[in-house]
Amino acid sequence: MTTPSGLRLDPRLVGGNTLDIGIFDPRGIAPSNLGFRGWSGSHKLDFTIAENWATPPYLPGPIQPGTWHVLLGPYKVGLRGCAYEVKIGISEEVGAAPVPVPRSLRVTAARARLEHAAEPGWLRGDLH
Repeated sequence: MTTPSGLRLDPRLVGGNTLDIGIFDPRGIAPSNLGFRGWSGSHKLDFTIAENWATPPYLPGPIQPGTWHVLLGPYKVGLRGCAYEVKIGISEEVGAAPVPVPRSLRVTAARARLEHAAEPGWLRGDLH
């Protein structure tokens, strides 16, 4: 079964959706582009990117002004759909002098509910 937008719905999935997440900076979104800052699939609910440090497997570096792109990949979607929310927080490093460009970026994907598998057995998913 698919939605009008082409998402494949899994009728066997009773609870628990899987939504992968990644991010690109203003340098671009093309494959193998320098703008790629990371992809954690669905195993992280939040991550931080700063100039000197980033949550693995994301890449640290300058937080450049411009349009950043959050890439969401609905990997498993139950019949009731997949509710999601992306929050982006920008802050300066503690103790740093004020600068015109923020020093770190924090992204949080809030999940409404994580439920157990519909029945015991093998589970499929990405191995990271």
